[in-house]
Amino acid sequence: MNSFESLFNYQRLHQQQHLRKERKFIDITLSTDPLCIICHPAPLPSTLSTSFRSFIEWVKFILDARQYTGKTVEKFQLAKSAATTELQQYFYKQTFQALVYNKQPFYTVNV
Repeated sequence: MNSFESLFNYQRLHQQQHLRKERKFIDITLSTDPLCIICHPAPLPSTLSTSFRSFIEWVKFILDARQYTGKTVEKFQLAKSAATTELQQYFYKQTFQALVYNKQPFYTVNV
């Protein structure tokens, strides 16, 4: 996913799939969505590292993020432990894409 708009559209599709599955009790294959709190519940705040808690506070204040998932925590940990700068950049980009924002950020993650 290259833009926040496509990310939002993908998330909307995933939510619709959840609703269809729950309403009709049918067996459908859900698309993968790192932003889904149902598929990837966030760990308890008391279990999070200090660095992640600081990161989340910064992201909420500066970028107006409102929610993170277990995938956000996972990608952040991978970025922190990455062996190369390229891998670190890759995982940090995924970390930012695994956050739910109140409004579309004014920057792009295409860089």
